[in-house]
Amino acid sequence: MAAIATRTINSSTIAITPAIRNGLDRRDSIGCARTLADWAVIDLLDDDRIVRLAGAHRDPTHEPLLRELSERYPARAGGRSVAMGVIDSGVPTHVADLAPDELRRLCEDDRHFTLLETLGARSVLSVPLVARETRFGALSLGSATANRFSEADVELVVEIGRRTALAIDNARLLVATQRAVQLRDQFLSTASHELRTPITSLKLTIESLIHSTRSPALPALYARRLQRVLHSTQRLEHLVNELLDVTRIEQGQAMLAPADMDLAALVRDVVQHFELDLAQAGCGVSIDCPAPVVGTWDASRLEQVVTNLLANAIKFSAGRPIEVMVRDAGQTAELHVRDHGIGIAPDRVAKIFDRFERAVSSTNYGGLGLGLYLARSIVESHGGAISVDSRVDEGSTFTVRLPRAPPRPAS
Repeated sequence: MAAIATRTINSSTIAITPAIRNGLDRRDSIGCARTLADWAVIDLLDDDRIVRLAGAHRDPTHEPLLRELSERYPARAGGRSVAMGVIDSGVPTHVADLAPDELRRLCEDDRHFTLLETLGARSVLSVPLVARETRFGALSLGSATANRFSEADVELVVEIGRRTALAIDNARLLVATQRAVQLRDQFLSTASHELRTPITSLKLTIESLIHSTRSPALPALYARRLQRVLHSTQRLEHLVNELLDVTRIEQGQAMLAPADMDLAALVRDVVQHFELDLAQAGCGVSIDCPAPVVGTWDASRLEQVVTNLLANAIKFSAGRPIEVMVRDAGQTAELHVRDHGIGIAPDRVAKIFDRFERAVSSTNYGGLGLGLYLARSIVESHGGAISVDSRVDEGSTFTVRLPRAPPRPAS
C-alpha cells in the first residue's frame, strides 16, 4: 500500500474567485463519481487554507453526508488525509485497500470515521492539480470496493486532474488580466485628472500674458513666442483628454449630449483653429461645405473627430494639400478628409482604428495611437460609421457617415 505522509504545504496558492468556480462546476465531480468511483471531491488551495470546491456521490441520497464531511471535517494544512499528502507532495496516491483500522487513524473522531465508511473509502485515489509547475489542489475519488481502480483508471484520473488544473489556471489568468486592465484604467484616469489641473492653470496664465502683449509697449516677438507656448499647451491638453476619454469609453462612461448643430460650421471652426499647425506643416487646406448640414449630434465629441482626422492628415502629409468636404446625403451626413501623404499599408488598414494601433512606427511620427480609436468610438456611439480608403505614397481619405437623427437608446 502506498505510504501516506503528513507534511507542511509549501506550494503556491491562489484565491478562489467566481471565475474559478465557474470554470470548475459540480459536473466535473459528478462525472468522476458516476463513472469511476462512488464519490469524488475537488480540494483547492486558497491562500493559507483548503477549500472544497466541489463534491458528488454516485448515490444522490448520500449527498448530505458528503456535505457534512466537507463542513465538519474540511481538509487542513498539516492534516492526515490522503488529499493533503497529495497537495503537499504533488505525487498521485493510490490506496488500493484501506483497512478499517488504517482509515480510523486518518479520522479526527468517530463521526468522521462513520461518514467515510458510509460514503465508501476502501479504495482511495487522489491526484494533484498542477499546471505550469503550480499546485492548485487535489482531485480525490473513493470507493467502498477494495482494488476498485485499475492502472488505466489511475492514468485517466491523472489526465482529468491535469485538465482540471489547466481550467483553474486559465480562470486564474483571466482574473489576473481583468484586474490588470482595471488597474491600468484607474491609473490612466487618475493621471489624466492630475495632469489637467496644472495644464489648465498654465493655459490661463499664458492666455493672460498674450492678452497683455497687445500693449504696443511690448515687443511683438513676445506675443509670437507665447502663442507657440499656448499651442504646445493645447496639444498637451489634447493628449491628456485622449487618455481620459479612453478610460471613459472602456468603462462605458462616455456620455453624449446631442443637440441640433451644423456640421459644416463645426468643420470650418476646427480648420480655423489649425491655422498655426497648417502653416508650420506647409499644408494648404480646402473646405467644400456649400450649405449647412444640420443634425442632432454631440458638438464637442464631433469636434474631437474632426480634430483627430485633420491632425492625422497634417501629420502624414506635410507640404501637401488637404481637402475637407461635408455633404448632405439625405438621412445621413458625410464628412470626408483627404490627404496626399504617405498612405497606409494594406496590412495595417484594418487595424488603425484599434486602440494604441499605429499605421507607422512611432520613431518618425509621434502620438499615442488613440486618435482614430476615439474617432471610431465617437462616431459609432452616434450610430454612424468611419472608414478609410488609402494607397501607399498616394494618401488617404477618411469618410465619416452620421445619421441625422440620434440613435434610439438600447431597451
